[in-house]
Amino acid sequence: MCPYFMSLLFFLLIKMLIWQLLRQICEKRGMKYLFYHFKHQMLPTLRFMTASVALGHPGSGRFSGTKVAYQHCGYCLPCLTRRAAISSFMTDPTEYRVEDLRTPLSPTRRSDLRACKLALDRYRMQPPRLKDILVAGPLHGSEDELRAYLDLYRRGLAELERFLTHKS
Repeated sequence: MCPYFMSLLFFLLIKMLIWQLLRQICEKRGMKYLFYHFKHQMLPTLRFMTASVALGHPGSGRFSGTKVAYQHCGYCLPCLTRRAAISSFMTDPTEYRVEDLRTPLSPTRRSDLRACKLALDRYRMQPPRLKDILVAGPLHGSEDELRAYLDLYRRGLAELERFLTHKS
């Protein structure tokens, strides 16, 4: 997830008085830790995993001919991030329209997957820097907090790369 988006999300959660729990779990840790925490400490995993939603193109299922219009596609950036986070510590119980990422996709559908692979190639040659995460918008915090966001970004890229190497 975009660090700027994460900072806006946490601001909203603070205003709603729900922030404390989520901040302890996933700020500077990432989605993997949130799912892991729910699996081992808080909620029945399968129920939480199947109830969580990460759709980059939520209406695209309407045209796929499947009965479930809002099923996870499995190949957009939010789905790839979700899949990487869950598969890093357990078998993903979610049904995706595209389970196997080696399946040929139309040029439109493979654009997110291709963009992920290109970004991973770029960051393999030159590791992410602080300015790379600040492109999306300003982040507030001390130098240590900004470095923690950079570390989150690096861990997320590594997690995504492990997943894509294994699945595609």
